[in-house]
Amino acid sequence: MRKKSTKTEAQANSAMGEAWGGLLEYVCVDLAKESNEGAVLRHLALFPFTAFDIAWSEMGRDDLYCRCVAALIPSYVPTMRGDALSLIWETEREWRKKAKRDQLMQAASNAVAERIVISAIRLMRVPERRKVAITVLKEMISDAIRGTDWNDSHYACAALIRGKVVGAKTLAKRFAASKLGKSDYATFMSTLLDGDPRAFAECANWEQDPSDNIKLPAARARQVRKLVAACKDWEPFAQKSAEADE
Repeated sequence: MRKKSTKTEAQANSAMGEAWGGLLEYVCVDLAKESNEGAVLRHLALFPFTAFDIAWSEMGRDDLYCRCVAALIPSYVPTMRGDALSLIWETEREWRKKAKRDQLMQAASNAVAERIVISAIRLMRVPERRKVAITVLKEMISDAIRGTDWNDSHYACAALIRGKVVGAKTLAKRFAASKLGKSDYATFMSTLLDGDPRAFAECANWEQDPSDNIKLPAARARQVRKLVAACKDWEPFAQKSAEADE
């Protein structure tokens, strides 16, 4: 059982919640419109325990936009716990199961899955995270073969082939022969299996961070500095909590 939090911890927790909360809508809506979430999320890189706390908290919400942001965080903080992307993926799988035949909720889940694919593609370039990224992509494709309509399964196939993953082409062929592969992605999969470079274009685009040259408005930049300060104060407590849970 964890000890009761100290006044200092409570203050740090409160400041953390206020700082992240003040930026959440801006990240989810304004920055997300142009896929520029990284303009804020990259500042979490020095605080892997705090970053995981944020991602895990947002994955617990039924808000599509919050989960989309959570799914991108591992790509900006590869030093966070090694199973972070896997946990996020498993959580979204559970959200998808809850959605059942609700088409709106299914579409929402697919939006989060797209960000999971983006994170996986970026993490494939990080030696220590490549294995978990590959596993997540393989599981998404396997789900799709079994009938779950993950809209970005074709890009997952492309990412594995592009990354020269053993067995990638065999798995892609199985997807191409599946109901989803034959109905919605027949042309793409034919192009991919033929080795056409155009099939890998989106994967290459997703490796890049479009927010690299974004300059935040002065007021938002001040909020980011406030977030960084809060992360710095909260990180020791987040680490201590993570170690206690191991």
